[in-house]
Amino acid sequence: NSYANTLSERCLTFGSASSPGIYDDLAELILVLTLHILSWRRDTVCRQMDDTIFLGPRAETETWYTTYKGVCKLLNIQVAEEVAAKAFGVTDTGSVLGLILNLTTWTWSMDEVKALKLIRLLHLVATDKSLRQRDLAKLVGKLTFYMDIFDGR
Repeated sequence: NSYANTLSERCLTFGSASSPGIYDDLAELILVLTLHILSWRRDTVCRQMDDTIFLGPRAETETWYTTYKGVCKLLNIQVAEEVAAKAFGVTDTGSVLGLILNLTTWTWSMDEVKALKLIRLLHLVATDKSLRQRDLAKLVGKLTFYMDIFDGR
């Protein structure tokens, strides 16, 4: 079966507000090194900031996962602990960038915690007359990310 029925999500442990500018190139380098070792094309893997997502048949997903972790270990780069909402190994269900994917049923839903944060920010914009710029920036970032998923354009 060549259909994608498993996925893996690895997250580097940068996690600070400065991550985008400082670590984007490093995250891409780790991904490219892994692809080079495997002789795979760049368009076979998705990367959003420091999250690297591979989706494919179980054997290929296991190969990706093992090789990626091996590159990180070789370079002494710590990856995030495997916790359901942050990073995970080879599985058929997982939370990726706030979306819960189920590759057995081919369904997805928005993570409840992420959805509640978005609803709170929307409520804040609608009701607070003295909105802080950082709250507005958070909202714009979240809406920009999710709009394509929900056909927002």
